[in-house]
Amino acid sequence: MKRRSVSWVVGIALLACLMIVVILFSSFLRPQGISLASIGRGAVAIVRIEGTIMDPTNPIRLIRLYAKSPAVRAILVRIESPGGAVGASQEIHREILRARRDSGKRVVASMGNVAASGGYYVACAAEEIFANAGTVTGSIGVVLETYDLQGISKKIGIGVNTIKSGQMKDVGSPFREMTPEERQVLQTTIDDTYDQFLEAVIEGRQAALARAWRNHTDKPTTASRATDRLTTPGIPAADARQTSPTRETLKDFLRSFADGRVLSGRQALELGLVDRLGGLQDATDRAAELGAIRGKPTILQERRKPSLWELIRGRNDPVSRLISPNGFALQYRLVFD
Repeated sequence: MKRRSVSWVVGIALLACLMIVVILFSSFLRPQGISLASIGRGAVAIVRIEGTIMDPTNPIRLIRLYAKSPAVRAILVRIESPGGAVGASQEIHREILRARRDSGKRVVASMGNVAASGGYYVACAAEEIFANAGTVTGSIGVVLETYDLQGISKKIGIGVNTIKSGQMKDVGSPFREMTPEERQVLQTTIDDTYDQFLEAVIEGRQAALARAWRNHTDKPTTASRATDRLTTPGIPAADARQTSPTRETLKDFLRSFADGRVLSGRQALELGLVDRLGGLQDATDRAAELGAIRGKPTILQERRKPSLWELIRGRNDPVSRLISPNGFALQYRLVFD
């Protein structure tokens, strides 16, 4: 009798394990495609960028799918993200530009509650950007975080022996003090990545930034309302409207508020970072208009829940960053300390 009870318990445990394995594999193997056969011409396709940007695979897949479809006239990128990894943000940004160039599809970005740092990097690849007045955006900059575990390792009596091929191979190690030379190397990398961000914004927002620069030069109070600490090398107000700012002038103007600070959607509008204030419906209507869709457009979007693996892999809390293989990563990410 006892053996039968044990066998019964073991059987239940094995069945439970089997069910867990099936659920996990089903989340990996869930179909990813979208059927466009039943969609008539004149669709606005929505691509959602949500949460921390770590894996660009799904947004890129959708952008490519919609770019190839004759049924889709315009793509709306809906962003609800504080940013994320530099490489992932750049990949999505580049794919949007490629879709615009190769397919001629019109692309509009719509910002939700938060579209900051890497989220804004993605948005500035669109031809027009919508934001709510209270959207948290901006936070243009780069952050790199490392941990100092020297105190803990000394307390518990654990040390690390490092054998390396070059002086900088273990830069950022949490088990020793960072040297001034290492800090300078990392700062140089941060500065270069930051400059890439500025270039991407200028490339996508040049005309809007030029208008904001003229308004600021002509009426300094306008920009001072947008952000308290905005300072820009200016020219006499009388010449502002007749002058086309150089790229370097625009970069100086952008640097004056692209110091990591967050902005509201209304402030971003005044500074040329967004084009219009409005919600998702406003952005959808504008995308349909740009796509020359007559009447009410068909709205196409993928209803897809993230798999368990994506939820695990997409985590960006301190613990998951601490155990990442390389120890640290450059991020376009909104940070509140």
